[in-house]
Amino acid sequence: MNGAAGNSRLRRLIKPAARPVVQFLFNRLGPLSSSPAPVPILLYHSLDGSGSDLSLSPEKFRRQMAWLHRHGWRVLTLSGYAAALKGGTLRPPAAVITFDDGYKNFFAQARPVLDRYGFKATIFIAADFVGRSSGSFSLLDLPLLDRSELAALSGEGHEIGSHTLSHPSLPRLTADRSRREIEESKTVLEELTGEEIGSFAYPRGDYTAGIVEMVRTAGYQAAVTLRPGNRGRMEEIFTLPRVTLRPGDGLGYFRLALGPFFGRYQRLFQLPVRPR
Repeated sequence: MNGAAGNSRLRRLIKPAARPVVQFLFNRLGPLSSSPAPVPILLYHSLDGSGSDLSLSPEKFRRQMAWLHRHGWRVLTLSGYAAALKGGTLRPPAAVITFDDGYKNFFAQARPVLDRYGFKATIFIAADFVGRSSGSFSLLDLPLLDRSELAALSGEGHEIGSHTLSHPSLPRLTADRSRREIEESKTVLEELTGEEIGSFAYPRGDYTAGIVEMVRTAGYQAAVTLRPGNRGRMEEIFTLPRVTLRPGDGLGYFRLALGPFFGRYQRLFQLPVRPR
């Protein structure tokens, strides 16, 4: 093995072992930072014990929400975050909780926990799949929330957002088809909930400048991506980054994701986006 190959392999071996140490150090240094506190947008999919990369155990979710509550964090919907960002009224510590795809286990696993702490989430729904299964567009094949459940969640103050009609990769479609996915999903979900749909999530995290403009002109107020990061800016209100929580992430990583050194950690370990 030559020197360059050996060094590369050594770095690959060291990096995973170094993560907990770096998380610990960054979490200790976080309160000493003079940087403005971030307002992270947290991303979840399914709450189950399968170990899938799209899943988080219900127990880990409960611990994360308990930590936020215990340390006095406020939780915003994405629309609430967008309004505060536009108005310059964001007051940390605060975070946004988002769920993509709308798995039915949200009702049994996330809803009671969020209710306990007075937290509200934004749930992104592919309108054509309401009450069906996720198997045709997801790594998971699980039941999705139905119309009555979505209406109930909306009535309780949770935000329903659009994840298009059929969860396609929008840049791979014609412009007319992309526009239909973006606009008609908004209409369908507004009829279902009786509320304005102001938030959008790009399926698979795929977007182009043209797609972003379609989302803007359709009347949405904000949109989220799969780009890793915990700081949003007004100029990227339609391409906001998020923090993905995976089954292997412990409370140390969760705390890091809320703090000022997450960007450095992200660059150091080159965090991946969600699987497609």
